[in-house]
Amino acid sequence: MARPPRRRPKLQIALLFCLVLTLFLLSVSVMYPCKHCPDNFIARSAGGLRQHHNKCEAYLKHEAESTQHRQSAAALNKTKRSKLAHRKARIHSQTPGPEAVAGPSRGKSSNDELQPMDQDFTLALDPHIPVSPGPGPSSPLPLPILEPTRPPPPQLTQAGRPMRNYRQPARYIDVNPKPLTPLDDEPEVPTAVLPRVRLIVRNRLRTSLNSFCLLREYLYRPSFDPDSFIPTEDLLCGNDTTNTTPLRPPSPTPVHRNESVEMLMNWKDSGAPTKSDNEINRLANEVLLDPNFKLEDLQGFNAARENRQNDAADDKSPYLDSFDKANIDIEVPSGSKDIPSRLFSVPGLQYRKLTAVIRAGFSSPLATKFHLSPFKLFHKSPGGEEERVFSEVYNSNAFIEENDKIQRAPVPPDEPLADCKLEKAVAALMFWSDGTHLANFGTAKQALANLHAFW
Repeated sequence: MARPPRRRPKLQIALLFCLVLTLFLLSVSVMYPCKHCPDNFIARSAGGLRQHHNKCEAYLKHEAESTQHRQSAAALNKTKRSKLAHRKARIHSQTPGPEAVAGPSRGKSSNDELQPMDQDFTLALDPHIPVSPGPGPSSPLPLPILEPTRPPPPQLTQAGRPMRNYRQPARYIDVNPKPLTPLDDEPEVPTAVLPRVRLIVRNRLRTSLNSFCLLREYLYRPSFDPDSFIPTEDLLCGNDTTNTTPLRPPSPTPVHRNESVEMLMNWKDSGAPTKSDNEINRLANEVLLDPNFKLEDLQGFNAARENRQNDAADDKSPYLDSFDKANIDIEVPSGSKDIPSRLFSVPGLQYRKLTAVIRAGFSSPLATKFHLSPFKLFHKSPGGEEERVFSEVYNSNAFIEENDKIQRAPVPPDEPLADCKLEKAVAALMFWSDGTHLANFGTAKQALANLHAFW
């Protein structure tokens, strides 16, 4: 006996639910909502949506605004095209040609002619010039007729278009150095004069920024700024535009009897102490083959006599006027502890005092270039931060502190210049020392330390 088929109610319910959900989704997807209707109207067909649009006020208002926007955009584009066409026609009409020489250009319209002025003008007359009264309250004055000035015709390319203005790219533009802001541009702050009072007042000065964002800060207002006299051309590297020649010392008076003897003695006193093949080649190329050298000038030549003339000329040299002579004694050890050291006297040692060097420096033509008023140099970033810059000795802390000390130091009353009102300044000297080999033979390893001063 066959069994009846088993029913599955859960599966049938699930299938029925899926079918209903599918029908609902299909009905929702084929609906036609109105996007502009405030009531969120939904039509079941496209025809129903069209019928609703014919009656919906929100949709009709949206369509009217869209149509007006399109019409205004089209009118604006038409105006731009007409202006561009008029501009091209005007440029072509101003192009010089044979017709422009014969008569007026075709592009000139009747509106360009001079029209009478309808406005009333009030002229400002000179009060010293008498004016005769007119017949009425306001007499018309004849106005001068001014000819209209036409601008020069623009430069055109071969295609008839205006030429462009070309300029160099920024990366190829060289920024030349500029001096700091001169002190003449800074306003001077008036200071009150107090009688019978001796005060050291700090009159600080802070300059404005230059093109490289550099500024100076003075503790005391300087009376002289050497940077204000430096032309801009002197700050450029390789500048050949100036015709100024560097200062050279005067040429010494000739010591020997002719130029040939002078050249021969210069060769003898220069170069290596022991003449080598290179020195002989230099004698032939620089002395004997020189066009100013003459063999007949060496008649009666004597090297000892020429050396004595050199020594006599050195004693009369003007460069030795500020030098002094002294005799010094040098104690030389014997090299053995049983033999005492010996004392050697060196007569006629020439030396120069530092005060003489300072006087010569202030007496030279370059003294006007010295910075006697120290200052601090700052760089100001675009963010407003300031950073100290050190470049020369006159913007160092040591120079600024020493200048402040001498400004505060009183003059002793017993000094002959106690009432002197001259400005106090610091003369800065920098010193170096290096070793000089004494002998070039044997096993001598001693070295003499030379002292060099830099102004």
